[in-house]
Amino acid sequence: MQAGVFIGLDWGSTHVRAWLFDEQGKVLAARRTGAQGAPEERLAALVEGWPDRPMLACGMVGARGGWLEVAYASAPGGPAEVAVTATRPPGVIDLRIVGGVAIRDSNGRLKDVMRGEETLVFGIDLGRDSLVILPGTHSKWVEAGPGGITNFRTYMTGDLFAALSAHTALARSIASEADALGAGLDDGLRQGLAGALTASLFALRVADLDGRSDPAEARRRLSGLLIGDEIRQGLSAAPDRPVVLVADAPLDRVYARGLMLAGIDAVQRIPADEAAQRGLFRLWRHLSC
Repeated sequence: MQAGVFIGLDWGSTHVRAWLFDEQGKVLAARRTGAQGAPEERLAALVEGWPDRPMLACGMVGARGGWLEVAYASAPGGPAEVAVTATRPPGVIDLRIVGGVAIRDSNGRLKDVMRGEETLVFGIDLGRDSLVILPGTHSKWVEAGPGGITNFRTYMTGDLFAALSAHTALARSIASEADALGAGLDDGLRQGLAGALTASLFALRVADLDGRSDPAEARRRLSGLLIGDEIRQGLSAAPDRPVVLVADAPLDRVYARGLMLAGIDAVQRIPADEAAQRGLFRLWRHLSC
């Protein structure tokens, strides 16, 4: 294995991705593991056998309840502003954690926050002001450009899907698992894009009672409803911007389909791993200057 110059970590609430980088930003080695357990032990196991190199981490590892709570940088801002927040946890010599980005009101109060998603945005080459969509448990719709992040909004689409499909009356009508693409998805996306979300949700239960829907189709319809509603709101809040979608399969395909149904055909699509790697390397370069 080549020596490398640093280790970058995208440390979320459920999993950790690690990459060993050379001086040009090339990934020499990669690993992934769960985020549960003591962070020191998790980190040691993740980089075992790799060269002893400085480490840089982004994501929920720097949140309240993470390894160490790190202050947010305030938008507008780019990699330089986030790199300033980098903090070392006690007892760990060569790890620095960055603190994410916050939107604040005129009184300095938090309006919205992100941890980890900003690094993916920094990994995109934006030649002009764009709308960057980062689907997930808490989807982020980010207004960004060559100077960095200017504004963003969070949609709890993934959390809502998990709660509605498992802990409401809809749970009796919805399969616990199903392919993301298939019958029901487009109908759900169209209904979500049209609005009237809450009334459309109970229609899922009614269709099941009437024998007009199977559980797998209902699961896709629910996903489409929530994602369609998110897309409707997100596009209306920041219209007329080029759209960049940062996601892995199958979410990238579902969101791309929803955007197409909303009339957005020209969408730049970037895998999340690729954006995270480039973003971590750009943050590292600001720390190394």
